Amino acid sequence: MVSRIRVLHAYKVFLPDVRGGVPTVIDALARLAPRKFAQTILVTSAAPGAQAHESGAEVEKARSFGDLLSLPLAPFYPWRLWRRLASADVVFLHAPFPLADLVLAFTKRRARALVIYWHSHVVAQRFAFRLVAPLMRMTLRRADAIVLSHPALVYPGSILEPFRDKCVFAPYAVDADKFSPAPVRAPGESRLVVACGRLVKYKGFDALIEAARFFDAQVVIVGEGSERAALTQAIAQAGLDARVRLAGELADEDLIALLRRADVFAFPSRTSAETFGLAQLEAMACGLPVVNTRLPTAVPELARDGLEAITVAPDDAPALGRAIDQLLRDEALRARLGAAARERALAHYALPVYCARMTQLIEDCAAGAPRALRMSPP
Repeated sequence: MVSRIRVLHAYKVFLPDVRGGVPTVIDALARLAPRKFAQTILVTSAAPGAQAHESGAEVEKARSFGDLLSLPLAPFYPWRLWRRLASADVVFLHAPFPLADLVLAFTKRRARALVIYWHSHVVAQRFAFRLVAPLMRMTLRRADAIVLSHPALVYPGSILEPFRDKCVFAPYAVDADKFSPAPVRAPGESRLVVACGRLVKYKGFDALIEAARFFDAQVVIVGEGSERAALTQAIAQAGLDARVRLAGELADEDLIALLRRADVFAFPSRTSAETFGLAQLEAMACGLPVVNTRLPTAVPELARDGLEAITVAPDDAPALGRAIDQLLRDEALRARLGAAARERALAHYALPVYCARMTQLIEDCAAGAPRALRMSPP
């Protein structure tokens, strides 16, 4: 019997502790070809320990005592990563994660191949970025491949630009059977606007709360994060307690049920820290029209203005509110954009295609010949 390729994922957090784009991507990768790959996921958590993932992958959680500048205070994580490197064939560093860079940049112990899965640039913590950028460059130099969700991440002057030749492009994907429209909408339900993401500043949920003054509908924001208290206060100060609700984290089945009841999906991110928008892709697969923001990333290319979305300037709450109001009032427009959104999700962001590409990349990296999966954005 041919031995399985041993794959190690290194990142800050994982499901179910934290939901969001990167943990969802790691979850999808952990499910790849269990007969071919033996996978381990090394993360940090306030509740340390080991557990088995549904796919059979091993999840190891090193204790974290909190966060400092978005970096977990996990003193034993570097040692655990160093120890795990000896038994890995392919390492995925899900970046940015400087605590892992600290180990991978300096240690001579390394796996057969190093893949940097670059999920986003560091935008908010500019001072901290200047301190850790040299470490990141060292691991980027050592990498055999750098995986990106979109070519826009390799812009002139970015930390990735000198390593363009190593970059391979694999847009995030969605399970379009799991995230699908409801067969029948319940009559008489009040209008519903849904947003989803970590409660952090760059997600722009404060702008959505302000925008709620410009339309008549219930608003549900799904997710948890450091901005919960500030958002709760903003809702109260605006007098919107009866219409805007912070739902916290939801299980997948509850999130899908909520999306199926919604009329519009709001995606008000304000900075280029939002590189792709997996949450809006899931909403598109549920047949929802999107109101998103004009960022220099994949966000407005995934759901395109006038085709699957209405796109507005970031941090423009009145424009955001008017766009949502337009969709709520115009049933034909809402239906057209929602149907097009579902069609685009099925045509260009199907999960089987993504899984096949990533399986091939892992096999090629383990064999010492990473193959360029270069693609133009759909």
